[in-house]
Amino acid sequence: MLFKDYSFVVRAFNEGVAYRFETSLKGDIIVKKEYALYNFNGNYMCWWPKERSFHSNNQVYYDYKALMELNNEDLGSLPLVLQPTVGPKIAITETDLRDYPGMWLKGAEGTSIMLTNPQYPKKTKQEGDRDVFVTEREDYIAKTEGTRTFPWRVFAIAD
Repeated sequence: MLFKDYSFVVRAFNEGVAYRFETSLKGDIIVKKEYALYNFNGNYMCWWPKERSFHSNNQVYYDYKALMELNNEDLGSLPLVLQPTVGPKIAITETDLRDYPGMWLKGAEGTSIMLTNPQYPKKTKQEGDRDVFVTEREDYIAKTEGTRTFPWRVFAIAD
């Protein structure tokens, strides 16, 4: 789907579906926010990768809970695996991540989850030999090239 300098690309296969945006804008651009709300038709159980903040070593405990137990204070990293009452499982993840913040998830109203991203770092602080903490953030999520492809948002489906 094409609209002026923006494209919305969807690919569907037997084992899943993915989408992403593509732009052909001149110069650098600032992305203020990315919004996506994923609505499910049931109170599916999920393995929720519970995080305390955007600073993560991605070695979290996965809580097994129903979608309706999540709220907008629940921050999760990827992948998230959903188990519908009937049918195959659904794994939500991303790929082709370059010059853009990673996709995170938050609980939303009912049986929905929302995409969220950390704001771009304005100031950081080095602690120890490998930890860099963001101490202040910009009011946007990315500063990037205007002509580019954005990350794939992937919904893998399998038994």
